[in-house]
Amino acid sequence: MSIAQQEKREEDTCSLERAEALVNPADAGPRDARPLWAILLLLCLAVQLTGLYSPSDSGPAPFPHSDKVFHAAAFAAVTATALLAGIRMRWVLALNAAHAIASELIQGFFLDARTGDPLDVLADLVGIGLGVAAVAVLRRLLSRLSRSRGARSR
Repeated sequence: MSIAQQEKREEDTCSLERAEALVNPADAGPRDARPLWAILLLLCLAVQLTGLYSPSDSGPAPFPHSDKVFHAAAFAAVTATALLAGIRMRWVLALNAAHAIASELIQGFFLDARTGDPLDVLADLVGIGLGVAAVAVLRRLLSRLSRSRGARSR
C-alpha cells in the first residue's frame, strides 16, 4: 500500500469517527457534537411551538391533512434531535407523548383560534416513532460503516 493510500484511509477513518460522534453521543470522543444537536433541538422546538400554538389563520391547507404531516414532522424532528443531543430515550418519549396530549387540550380549551383534534395526537405519536426510527437507522448505518472500515484496515 502506498503512502497516499494509507493517508487516504486515515482521512476516511477520521471522517467516519466525526460522523459517528455526531449521531452517537454515547460513543463520542473529545469532539462531542451534543451541543450542536442541542442547538438544533432548540430550533426544532421553536418551530414546533410556533406551529402548535400560533393562531391558525394561515389560509387554505396546501393539501388534505397537511396539518397531520406538520404534526408528525415536528414531533419527529424534536424527538430525533433530542436523542442525538444525548437526552435519555425514556425522557424524550415521555415528554413528547405528554406534550402531544397537552398541546391538543390547550388548543381545544384555551386557544380561541384553535381546536383540539385527537387525530393530531395520533399524528404526533407517529412522528415520535419516526424520530426514534430515524436515529436508530442512522446509528445502525454508521455502525456498519465503522465495522466495514475496521475489517478493511486489518
